[in-house]
This record gives sequence, C-alpha cells and structure tokens, in this order.
Amino acid sequence: MAWGVIGILMATAATGLLLSARWGTNNYWLLEARFSNNDNDSILRQHFLAEDSSDAARYQDLFLYFVSGFIAGLDDTGARVRHPGAPSIAGREMDSVEGFTRTAPMLAAWIASGRPAEVRIADGRSINLLDTLRRGLLAGTDPSNPGYWGAIGNADQRTCEAADVARTLWLLRDRLWPTLNDNERNQIAGWLNQTNGKTVADNNWHLFPVIVSLVLKDLGQPYDAEGSLWHWHQFLRFHRGGGWYVDGERGHIDYYAAWGIFYDLDWIDRIDPAFAADAARFFAPFIADWSYVIGPNGIPIMGRSQCYRLAAPVPLIAAARHALIPAGQSRRALDATWRYFVANGALERGSVTQGYCHEDLRLLDNYSGSSSCLWSLRSLIVAFLYPPDSPFWTEPAQPLPIEQSDYTHTIPPAGWVLHGEHANGRIVLEQIGRPDIAHPLIDQSLHQRLSEWIWDYPRRPDNDAFKYENLFYSSTVPLCTPPS
Repeated sequence: MAWGVIGILMATAATGLLLSARWGTNNYWLLEARFSNNDNDSILRQHFLAEDSSDAARYQDLFLYFVSGFIAGLDDTGARVRHPGAPSIAGREMDSVEGFTRTAPMLAAWIASGRPAEVRIADGRSINLLDTLRRGLLAGTDPSNPGYWGAIGNADQRTCEAADVARTLWLLRDRLWPTLNDNERNQIAGWLNQTNGKTVADNNWHLFPVIVSLVLKDLGQPYDAEGSLWHWHQFLRFHRGGGWYVDGERGHIDYYAAWGIFYDLDWIDRIDPAFAADAARFFAPFIADWSYVIGPNGIPIMGRSQCYRLAAPVPLIAAARHALIPAGQSRRALDATWRYFVANGALERGSVTQGYCHEDLRLLDNYSGSSSCLWSLRSLIVAFLYPPDSPFWTEPAQPLPIEQSDYTHTIPPAGWVLHGEHANGRIVLEQIGRPDIAHPLIDQSLHQRLSEWIWDYPRRPDNDAFKYENLFYSSTVPLCTPPS
C-alpha cells in the first residue's frame, strides 16, 4: 500500500515537472490566453469576404490583421514573435524567430511600394512599421541582445530566415538602410555573412545564400561571390525543363515549384537580373503551365509544406511584372486563393493555421512550427510590391482558365496532367504513370498527440504516401474536414 502511494506521488511529481517544463519554458498557455479573443478573426472574414468592398480596402484589412497578430506576439526585444500553435523540431525559440523573419518582408513590401509606414491596428494603437523593423533587425543580429537570433551553423534553419532578412533590407534600402550607422550596418551584414561556407540541404536551400549575397552586394557590403555562384550552379542541376525544378536530386516536383523555387528566382531576378538570366528565360513557359493550377474552389494540393497553400498563386501574381499574363488575371489568382482559404478557416489569431484549411497536424511536417506557415504571406508580399495605383490593383479582374472553359493540360517535366471542369470549378491533378492507388490520410494517434503535448516536440503521422503517391489530387475533395 505504501509503495502504491509512493508511486502515485512520484508520478504526480514527474507530471508536475513535465508540465512546468512544458508551460514554464515558453509561456505557451499564457500566449494562448492572449489570443483567445477571436473577434478580429470574425471581423476580418466579414470584411474580406464582402462583395461590396474594393480590393484595396479588403487587402488593407488583411494586411492590418497580420500586423495586429505580429504586434500581439512581439516580445520585449522586438526581434521575436511568438504565435500559438504546434512546435517544430527546431524548437520554440526558432519558431519565434520565424514569427519575425517571415512577416518582415510583407511589412517591407508595404512600405517600399509607397504605402504608409504608420498604421493603426485593431486595438487602436498606431504602429510605425519602419521603427518596428529597425528595432527587430538590430536586436536579432546583436549577440549581446536577449533577442539575438543565434549564430548560423551548418544545415541551419537560420539560413532560410537570413534570406527573408536580406529581402527585408533590400526592399528598405532607401528607407531603413540609410538610417543605420556603420556599426549597425556591419552588425546586420556580419550576421547575414555567417551563411558563407555553411552546408545547406541539397535542394531549394541553395537559393538562400544566393539571395543573401546578392543583397549584400547591392548594399555595398562584403559578400561571398564565389560561394553564391557555387550554390547557384548546384541549384541549376535540378532543372527538368520549362522552368520546372525538382526540389533536390532525390526530391519531388510539388508546390515548392511556386512558393519556394519560383518565388526565390523572381527575387533574384529583381535584385540582379543579369545573375538570374539563365533561369528567368523559363518564366514564361512555367507561368503558362501554372495558370491551370489555380482556381476559386481550392487547389489540388499535394506534396510537403501544405500549410504554405496561400502562397500557391505567387507565380501568377509576379507574372504581371513580367507582362506574361494580364494584370487583372494576376490579381484574380491572388483573390481567388485568399477568398477560398479565408472563408474556410485558414486564418486565426492574426496568423495562418497549421493545415490546409484550419489546424490539421496530420499534414504538418515536423520541421513546421507555430510561425512556419507564415510563408503563406509570400503571395501578399509579391502583391504589395505593386503600388496601389498600378494596373495590378486597378485593372478589372479577368477570369482564370478554369473560369473560362474545360481543359486538359499536360506538363511533361512535372509528370502532371491537369484536368479542369469549368461547370463546377474542379481541378484534378493526375500524376502520369502512377498506379491507381489512393493512399489514405493517417490520423495523429492519441499517443502522438499526448506525447507532442507533454514534450512540446512534434509527434506527427507519416503521411508522405498521401502527399506524393496518389494518382489523383482533386480541388473539390479539399482537406477541410476535422480529423476523426
């Protein structure tokens, strides 16, 4: 009897220690409480989905929604943003870095396009976006600051985030960079230059140090010319024709083609068109293919990082800059995507949910945490780079291919056939040569859920077969139902 009581006491004490570690380290429960009022979510949905509002007003509301979430989660250092949600394998501290770095380019794009740097958020506060970014960039790159983002090592997540920091600086090269003194410039450039000589994943990661080096070069800072060329040529090995790249020699072709690879190629083309010339010539054929993927009723999603789904129209938004499609169709791609996902629960508490529509850890990769899905903002970043009076925002919307007619469009480099049904808006992605098997989506088990909750570390089901090996992926069978 005594041993039974002792056992219960020991188990209780152990549970207490686990809970103390779980909540005490990152204040996750407190963070959830701060975001418990969902009034902003419902107001945003109401305003954004209104049919009688202008696009300019709707997207301003959307921008301010994310700014409000950013400010709500901003820590005392100004360099980290803590959003509620499931953790990544990199840990909560890295997730908080992503909260800053993955939103900063959107704020910078807003300012760089001539929109006001001073905005008023949902709680009535006036926020100076330039000051906010300046403070965060200086704190995050200062080793003596508690908000320091940390040294960049081999195969380090910080390499990905460094590319977004570089984008932010480049966009604000005329507004923020001149306000920094020499020591501050050297500090930020020094942190970015830590990407030099580091190993990266042998896939789209090769583009991150290229972007960092090109930005530093443009800002007149030391940069790694030899290293950036090496990474560039490593990346070019992945081209399979027509602007389609596998995500690494052993990787797949999936939606990274849009929100990862094309997005970064477009940035390289913006920063240094001569450098990107050997890839930019493939923009036109890729855009012609990608226009058949996007529709107003969801997308035939497949592959990894599905929580980035709101960034799927990036190539079509950027296409207006290249005059590859009409500006009105470009904006329609943006709006069709955001309307669908906002209506289906993709936004909560000033951020992006960790699933296809709402929260769904069955689909969330272990490398994705509470702020990772903010790479969904990439479509807004590219859109806000267009000034408010540009044709992108002022021309009447024009229909997407699925809104015009039926189609069957084959993409040999990707191994895809896209079937569009105009009457119901359905788009089906067929993988050429795959056996006719429909792998099921595996639920997260109770043990996995409990383990993830206790240890604050990902314990998610292996759904790679569902993500990559099915013959068909349909936009009308979206992953918008809750797990069983």
